[in-house]
Amino acid sequence: MNFSFPLYDNLNLTDLPTHEMTSAEKDNLVELIESLDEDGKERVFVLIKKFYSLQQPDNNIRIPYNGKQVKKDVKFDLSEMPNKLRHMLNKFVEMHHKTMLEEKERIKALA
Repeated sequence: MNFSFPLYDNLNLTDLPTHEMTSAEKDNLVELIESLDEDGKERVFVLIKKFYSLQQPDNNIRIPYNGKQVKKDVKFDLSEMPNKLRHMLNKFVEMHHKTMLEEKERIKALA
């Protein structure tokens, strides 16, 4: 399942850290992902699927990296993900949170 996803391409081109994420960084990433809006959560899922499809092109697993469907959400095991993917997700989540805050401020200014 190889598909075009410009967000993935842009994140993949950014200068990502190479250090192994610490437990605190992973915990922070989980908290940030959980606080995303639905659009952000969907993009996280697609980023994970895109990364996996490029690493495992012959494997069409529905939810990679020991992910589990929990009610309407999907939960992943960060320790199962490659470090590069964790850093890509962290970069995206930081960007998306900034966008969410800016949008909230615009709405407040209009009220």
